[in-house]
Amino acid sequence: MVVPGDPAVAAAASAAAAAADAVIETAAAFRRALSGLDPELLSGSACVGLVEELAVTENACAAARAKAAARVAECGAHRDRGFG
Repeated sequence: MVVPGDPAVAAAASAAAAAADAVIETAAAFRRALSGLDPELLSGSACVGLVEELAVTENACAAARAKAAARVAECGAHRDRGFG
């Protein structure tokens, strides 16, 4: 049960906000790195490893996005951005 004003809840919320900020910053850096990627200059072997890591990352992103989207829907926060 969540108790209003519970220091443990406040600490957990603060940690979650810091993690979200870190994900946003890291995602932006990752997109910048991807923009410089030229697979034509890589060996086939290097591309195999790249494809494997990108697939794992894609799946992790999809799972995180689904969890965040569920929370957005639960709170109705999408309306703050002009969505239905």
